Amino acid sequence: MLRKPIPILFNSAMVQALLNGEKTQTRRMLKPYQIPVKNAIDKDRPWFSVVQIDPHYGFGCSGATEAECIEELKKMASAGCPYGDVGTRLWVRETWKGATIPSSLEGCDCDDVAVEYVADGAAHYFPGDQIPAEWTMPKAALAGRQVPSIFMPKWASRIELEVTEIGIERVSDISEADAIAEGFDLSKSEAAISQGWYEKPKAAFRRVWSGLYGDPSWTENPWVWVIHFKVVHVLYQK
Repeated sequence: MLRKPIPILFNSAMVQALLNGEKTQTRRMLKPYQIPVKNAIDKDRPWFSVVQIDPHYGFGCSGATEAECIEELKKMASAGCPYGDVGTRLWVRETWKGATIPSSLEGCDCDDVAVEYVADGAAHYFPGDQIPAEWTMPKAALAGRQVPSIFMPKWASRIELEVTEIGIERVSDISEADAIAEGFDLSKSEAAISQGWYEKPKAAFRRVWSGLYGDPSWTENPWVWVIHFKVVHVLYQK
């Protein structure tokens, strides 16, 4: 049984890569409790990972080696991966701006909302009857500022993805081809065209990863979920 659609955050650069058809993978760190640890309880299968934390339904997996434990965790992606399993739909949260306008709908004591998607400047007008009554405009939007992606409501999301494959690997094991699938092909960038030089995909991915998580993160080489997906639809695009 597939999960209900799950939200996933992307920054504006990665949203642009999605819109351009240049991104089909994303890497997200395992939860701290999912990272395999070695214990002395089971001598035959000493490596253990908590797949799911729950007071009633939590469980784990184990292996004779760390790699074997990771393989077991990967088999249980439907329970352990925050982004579901193959076939799960993901709705994209991205940075946006918003404004409210008194609704023109007859008999609707509500406001319409105009949403601008920062990644490409596309905009869409949502009638008040399409917006949950309990929803309120974030203060940043009321002040005319950009609203962080975490605050994008589902009704305003314009991009839907479908998970096609899930893996687990060390972040630095990413290949040049996978870095391109992550959206880091800079061979057609303005700098590449004007100067004849561009940053290689894996180096570009490492730079952005280190910018998000700090330089030590790459050296520590954490385990990551590797989410492969396809874009199902984009509702509004400039």
